[in-house]
Amino acid sequence: MKASALLLVCVLVMGWSDALHAQKNLFWTDGVDELIEKSTIEGGGITPVVSEGLVSPYSLALDTVHQMMYWTDEGQKKIQRAKLDGTNIEDVVFASLENPRGIALDLINMKIYWVDFGTSKIERSDLDGSNRTTIVESGIQEPHGIALDIANEHIYWTDRKTGKIQRSTFEGTNIIDLVTGLANPGGLDLDFQNGKLYWTDSVNDNIGRSNLNGSNQEIIITENLDTPFRIRIDADAGKIYWTDFTLKTITQANLNGSNAEVILDEEDGLSGPAGLAIYKPLVSSTQEPVTSKVFLYPNPSLGRVFVDGLPELGDAYSVEIYSMAGQRVAQMQLNPSDRYLDLGFLLPAPYLIQVKNKNWVSSVKFIKLGARP
Repeated sequence: MKASALLLVCVLVMGWSDALHAQKNLFWTDGVDELIEKSTIEGGGITPVVSEGLVSPYSLALDTVHQMMYWTDEGQKKIQRAKLDGTNIEDVVFASLENPRGIALDLINMKIYWVDFGTSKIERSDLDGSNRTTIVESGIQEPHGIALDIANEHIYWTDRKTGKIQRSTFEGTNIIDLVTGLANPGGLDLDFQNGKLYWTDSVNDNIGRSNLNGSNQEIIITENLDTPFRIRIDADAGKIYWTDFTLKTITQANLNGSNAEVILDEEDGLSGPAGLAIYKPLVSSTQEPVTSKVFLYPNPSLGRVFVDGLPELGDAYSVEIYSMAGQRVAQMQLNPSDRYLDLGFLLPAPYLIQVKNKNWVSSVKFIKLGARP
């Protein structure tokens, strides 16, 4: 197992109890007002997070593990980060950038990925900006948005000049075209639970989706759009969210594009909403904490584990498995008379496992051992 993954587990221990009770929030950049703001997922409680020192904040990504946020500032030609409350702002990458735009985080391997519209590159560094590496610099012209499939080690990006959505490995090899013929693809995001890729097109003013391999393409939203910008998926809630720079709105809809509803607009103070991110606690639960705690043996493990600490052995339990980025990667049932889980299908990495029934919930960290393919 990689040392970075083990370190990640150690860092997580102090933050889990707070994450259990945290609510979802929207974070966005405003390129006109030069600030970063947040609200509840419903659009209430708007709060400025970073209101000074920005020039043209573009995209942002959240580190829910270490309670940090990262953003690109195209005007300053920088990548910066701060705590989620906006304090401790620091420059992370600030040399040889032209137009840094899309940004994404790999919190398993502790990396930042970004695209530079001006240099026609995709690059990567450690979270502190060290060990900077160029990943893709050929076959790419005007990269705009970026998303990561960490489990399969794939990078997805939009290219405005070529009108494509493309994919490569984490090392920039095996570049393939997934979606072609778009006018101005910008934002994109991945829905792993349903195997879907979503994108915005700010010239055709629509939102589309396909399977992760680019098949089954469909346009799902065509109305009330005028420069749709960044898009984010909340698969657990069955929702998509996007910013519209010209309409000065943030809108939500169902995953199929139905029931679109503006949740924030100019009356709420939006002037040029651009980047968008959803803060999701590592585990979402409306239940109160419990005094008993579930345990897994062995832990770390190659796969099969025994579950101990269940308060009521006669009840049925559900098990939800989360990556360290807060993405639910699996859901299953636990037989209380057997109490074994087969977790051999998981990639080697740290996870947060939640076990619950109608009256009880408990969470435990789990380290899956094995060589990464």
